[in-house]
Amino acid sequence: MGGLWLASGAAALTGWEAVGRLANGETSCTGTLIEADIVLTAAHCLYDDNGQPVLPQKVRFEIGFGAAAVRRGVADWAVSPGYSDNGGIGLDEAKIANDVALLRLSEAISSNDARPIALHPARAPDGTVYLAPYGDALHRGGSAPRACGLLARIVGGILVFDCTAGYGASGAPLLAEHGGGLRILSLVSATGIDAEGTARVFGMELTTHIVILKDRLSRHTAPRARIGTVLLPGGAERAGGARFVRPPGMNAPKD
Repeated sequence: MGGLWLASGAAALTGWEAVGRLANGETSCTGTLIEADIVLTAAHCLYDDNGQPVLPQKVRFEIGFGAAAVRRGVADWAVSPGYSDNGGIGLDEAKIANDVALLRLSEAISSNDARPIALHPARAPDGTVYLAPYGDALHRGGSAPRACGLLARIVGGILVFDCTAGYGASGAPLLAEHGGGLRILSLVSATGIDAEGTARVFGMELTTHIVILKDRLSRHTAPRARIGTVLLPGGAERAGGARFVRPPGMNAPKD
């Protein structure tokens, strides 16, 4: 699957510019622009190793690379009401299912630099999904994201994928086809090892979280004007890197 090139101002966009690097002063994760000034990521990316929340002014979001990079500060952030962090100790189902956060940027990012990616509106479908962590080759040249599959749904809103994720992949979007393009279905929260030693990625159902989190942010700061979203082409260690752990009682299923 090649990149989708979108004419926008003087430059052509591949569609993947919205996936960026989120740094909290200690580690880095992946975040995705879903509105001109709203970034979606994993909640654990906003806590330090002692389980303490990182101040918004210490968080930075960056899209692009080198001289072409666009950087923004963070004005505020909100995490899912069901999430609690204790420095990554005692990873459990509730943490993964609620590992979602929204950040409001200090300044909106122009649609000339990145177009927000739309959210998947429905329950996770069976079939192929695509993992797009910041730093992959696709962000440099518009090549195809990593294809993998949804293996299972666990009661409580947890999704299991047969993807592999490395450093900086926490919070990375997992996308599925809908309406002729790719939309954000889930986020990388953690990884596990199945009985055969194969790495699995654990994410969550997103739909209910987003509504609640947008409401939380709106109570802090008046919402800004939105810039339209774009569908990406179809067919085509936590707090820094997904932690390679086996969540208690959550051995990933075999193929």
